[in-house]
Amino acid sequence: MTKAKTSNKTSVRGRKTETAKELLKKAQKAYEAKDLETAATHIRTAAELGNVEAQCYLGVCYDNGFGVEKNKTEAAKWYLVAAKRGNAQAQCNLGVFYDCGLGGLEQDNVKAAELFRKAAKKNFPEALFNLAICYDEGKGVRRNDTLAAKWYRRAAEMGVTRALYDLGVCYYKGKGVKQDYGEAVRWYHLAAERGDVNAQTDLAMCFYNGTGIRKSFVQAAKWFEKAAEQGDSYAQYCFGNCYENAKGVKKDMDMAAKWYRKSAGNGYCEAQFILGVCYYKGTGVKQDPAKTVKWLRKAAEQGLAKAQYNLGALLANGKDVERDMDEALKWIRKAAEQGYDLAKQALKRLGVE
Repeated sequence: MTKAKTSNKTSVRGRKTETAKELLKKAQKAYEAKDLETAATHIRTAAELGNVEAQCYLGVCYDNGFGVEKNKTEAAKWYLVAAKRGNAQAQCNLGVFYDCGLGGLEQDNVKAAELFRKAAKKNFPEALFNLAICYDEGKGVRRNDTLAAKWYRRAAEMGVTRALYDLGVCYYKGKGVKQDYGEAVRWYHLAAERGDVNAQTDLAMCFYNGTGIRKSFVQAAKWFEKAAEQGDSYAQYCFGNCYENAKGVKKDMDMAAKWYRKSAGNGYCEAQFILGVCYYKGTGVKQDPAKTVKWLRKAAEQGLAKAQYNLGALLANGKDVERDMDEALKWIRKAAEQGYDLAKQALKRLGVE
């Protein structure tokens, strides 16, 4: 009788699992048809039947608002259910919730790291990467550069793009591995080819300076452009600089100003300064004193000493702009306080040290 009872329960579970799998297939078809509400309905039913995969997916639905109203608390609930049953994706996602204090869970970096480790043991790619970050930053575990590099490598081998880049950084800086610029470039290149904007920018810098690879301004310009088109403000500035100085591209001040403008608009202070200079000289843009002041001020407000000095000098001279000695002295003093020699010399000449 005991045997029969056990057999009967197994049979019932088997039917439920089979039904849940069918529901997940229907959910997949609905998802592919972009019918997220129907997909979420099938997933919920499968989750309530006890399918652990569906329980995790239901958490994902609530986490991202796929077919249901976004609800981080419900997402955490279902991630907890699936994580306890050993689902690697749920463990990883729940780790993120603990790391960030989402879904009503109290922030707990130790629990987050434990969950990432559990999922990493199952080779879940994002968990491998997240665990690497824990060791890299000392979040929930003692900081350990060697273990960080180890887990970045594992994640990179599983195809996590950001891990490819971060492993490159490890080799570039000699963090957790022996410093090797050539290896850094190799990993940067892999990540850059997959569209990682930081890798594209750093790879461009390696080509520009000849670090770990033969110097090539053409290749540098190519990768600066790719990163610039993705909106990276530093790459936009560097690509503009390539056009200004004919590095890997034909000299073109109009194009230089275009990319300086994009970078400046994204808040990069060096680009704001050089764009101000462009408007002052009329290089690549029409000369415009008001825009000169505008962009020099933006860079100065970010603490760039040379912008502070030049803004002050412009206001003190009153050439093509309204003279304002109080404002001029304010900015020249700020530059001098940062040790900018021209500003200190200007204050001496004015006798207002």
